[in-house]
Amino acid sequence: MKRTALFLTLFLFSAHLHIFGQTKKTVFDAKFELSEEAKGKGFGFMTLGSDGTYMYSLSVKGLNLMMIPIGFKYIINKFDAKMNLVLSKKVPMKTDIYKLGMYRAPLDMKMIDNRLIQTVSNLDKKTGMRSIYLIEYEKDNLAQGNTLEIGSFPEKGKQKNDVNSFFDPKNNQEFALVVQSSKGSGNSKATLFVIDNELKTSMKTEFDVAGDYEKTSFSNYIISEKFIAFTCKTKGGKNESDKLDFYLIDRKSENLQQFEITLRDIGNSISDFECALDASGKLHISGFYSSGVKRSDDSGGVFTQIYDTNTGEKVSEDIHPFTFDFITENMSERQKNKTEKKMNKGKDYDIYEYLVREVIPNKDGSSILVAERFRYYETTYTDSKGNRHTTPHYIHADLITVRTNKDGEIEWVQRFKKFHHATNAMAGQMLFHNVEDYFYVVFMEENKMKMAEISKEDGSSKSKDVFTKDQIGNYVPALGSSVQTSPTDYMSQFIRIKKAKILTVSFEK
Repeated sequence: MKRTALFLTLFLFSAHLHIFGQTKKTVFDAKFELSEEAKGKGFGFMTLGSDGTYMYSLSVKGLNLMMIPIGFKYIINKFDAKMNLVLSKKVPMKTDIYKLGMYRAPLDMKMIDNRLIQTVSNLDKKTGMRSIYLIEYEKDNLAQGNTLEIGSFPEKGKQKNDVNSFFDPKNNQEFALVVQSSKGSGNSKATLFVIDNELKTSMKTEFDVAGDYEKTSFSNYIISEKFIAFTCKTKGGKNESDKLDFYLIDRKSENLQQFEITLRDIGNSISDFECALDASGKLHISGFYSSGVKRSDDSGGVFTQIYDTNTGEKVSEDIHPFTFDFITENMSERQKNKTEKKMNKGKDYDIYEYLVREVIPNKDGSSILVAERFRYYETTYTDSKGNRHTTPHYIHADLITVRTNKDGEIEWVQRFKKFHHATNAMAGQMLFHNVEDYFYVVFMEENKMKMAEISKEDGSSKSKDVFTKDQIGNYVPALGSSVQTSPTDYMSQFIRIKKAKILTVSFEK
């Protein structure tokens, strides 16, 4: 199951809209407020950002049925926290530089340095060239404004191009694009473009990638004044480990340093991981693995490594396996027996993936890695007319919190128990807020909104309900794309069609 299944964009909404009034609540040291409803032209599934006064989101109208648009439109929305002013405008889909033959989702639009930037790609079949552009939208009227042509790339036969956007949450002044060109299986070439806050290319460099775009994925982007850093994972074949390469590009000299992060000794499958560079330039990487071997005492677990970026040498490594008792802690006796049978047959008996949700740094150089146990599956049935239907299932289970000290040693692993079963891909998103001794998590559980307070010292926790299903209605807020409007305030838009509602969470200083 690919991680992207978590972020599927829902184009077809069909549910009764439950109407409710303004509600305020205080839980722990946070105040929750729901705004009044406001009518609009399709309020969004994706929050783009806030410029301090107005909030911007992206939404859709119409259907996208089997890649055939039926009244399908992308809508940009602009509104204030109290919904006193709402401006909605259709995104132009058939312009000279943007002629979509196929409708892909989601539309690649971001808010960088308080500017709305869209990445577009257009293939000229006559010349066999793919052109890539950036378009800026004017915030006063949401009309298209400045345009920057990134470049044109040949695309004939097996030659294909894929565009990846790099955004570093710690750097709101720049972002990067990587255009990866592949000719099929095997190695490929990539070009990195760094875009500054004036919508100009401040850097361009080429590098090799150990795999084509269908087998590789870029992540863990770090954009600083001195360097650009990221990882590229190449999916391994049957009974082969995934290959993970780390790239560090010096912005002044444009020298590229590349080395492999050795995962083979850990396990055959790395489900998710996070990278960070400390003040001395050492690379810290932590995440989760599956052992892929017939071992009853290790079906996978947590790992952490430290690398010297000058030499590519691994300085340290620590592994914390998940035992049978840990994995089956919340199971019934029947489930435990079935899991034990799988273990005795040498099968992978942990049905969950572990996906990193947040990394929280501490003042003493340690960090807290927060991951979610996640499972995706599908069920099918045939109706009385013989039509076959498929239902997706998203299981958002316990949070796993891991404290790692400054030397890369795992100090403890704790579990925060929760469970949410949904058929909506966005229902499991969370909002995180960090304070000195604790961090807070706002999440959905069985149609309720809840908040947990978790200690950074030992992982102990407590939680309370925030809103019931009757107060929220039939749609959940898009917590994963919440906007931080101040050091203590967050805003999140509800997923709705014709009416919008805003959730505001305010933490005390």
